Amino acid sequence: MEFFGKSVQNDSLRKNRAKSACEPRRTNELRPVVAEKPRAVFWRCFLFSVFSLGILLEISFAAQTEEKTSNAERLFNGMFANVQLLQSIEAGIRMDVAVLGKEYSVRGKYEEQRLQNPPPGDFQRSMYRLDLNFVMDSPSLPGTEPNRLTIVCHPTSDRDSGRLWQYVSIEGDKTVKYFKLAALEDAVRRSNKQALLGSVGEIKNLGGLLGTLKQIARFYEFTESPKETVMEGGSSLSVWKLVGTLRPEYWDKMVKVFGGLEPKTQNFPGQMPTDIEIFIGRDNAFPYKIEYQNRLQKESTTRTLLTRIVYFDVSCNGEPIPEFKFSAFDKGESPEGVFQTTDETARLIRSLGLQ
Repeated sequence: MEFFGKSVQNDSLRKNRAKSACEPRRTNELRPVVAEKPRAVFWRCFLFSVFSLGILLEISFAAQTEEKTSNAERLFNGMFANVQLLQSIEAGIRMDVAVLGKEYSVRGKYEEQRLQNPPPGDFQRSMYRLDLNFVMDSPSLPGTEPNRLTIVCHPTSDRDSGRLWQYVSIEGDKTVKYFKLAALEDAVRRSNKQALLGSVGEIKNLGGLLGTLKQIARFYEFTESPKETVMEGGSSLSVWKLVGTLRPEYWDKMVKVFGGLEPKTQNFPGQMPTDIEIFIGRDNAFPYKIEYQNRLQKESTTRTLLTRIVYFDVSCNGEPIPEFKFSAFDKGESPEGVFQTTDETARLIRSLGLQ
């Protein structure tokens, strides 16, 4: 495994650099068959794969009340508590996504800074920014910037001005969308679904790393014993490997959400995240790798990759990250070629069933 660099927490900054190129990797030699605009089709599928796990939020669920907690779950809970206490995170990030029979790697940077004066209420408590650059087999069209995805979450002490921004640039086609965080929080409260959805900071793609971990805790159970192993990258990293499986009460609902059983074979949908693996640093309890996987039958032992998230060159609790990194869109500093921004708040509220 590539791209693992040790993290330093509650300490002065030290960085172990992991070096590698960001390249697509073929999982087989079959190429996707599309009628027209294959690159556009690819990017629609790719972005769906990156964001599709957010559809989990459409499934109702109740709080887990297990009397016994496994060693793996205790380890997960300890890791989660550690991440909650971090004041800042700076890391390289790589995402491997399986799309149309191929596996692609995208690479970028993740930055998160806890708010010193968070707004009142059960709100997102950190600012974060995710920048990803996508690499194709063939170069981008002449005169266009590299394909990019940027997500910036900027809650502010002025509650009503908090926004989450999403910038996408694909083959020169650029869009900027935003979501009003206060309006989302109010919609959750009015719907009486807060016990189900939690806070805005728990919604996938709105809560950053912590939001992702919160959603994993709700939907997956860790019953296998943790396994000690070593990950190789820029430097060797001693980690615990946790293997999780979708909680039994969600199997039938997830099958419906992702399109139902395959009519002939009765296999599960290929994009359904049935299993998960998490690699946690033994010396600092940081989640260096999160991998969502699919298996076609409950009893199957074969699992295939859906999305893999790898953090590397991780530095925690270093110098505060300047706020301007999270507020550029608020100040109207849209990328060149973007003439207007789109308010997607109402659409997201409807999609979550909050109206």
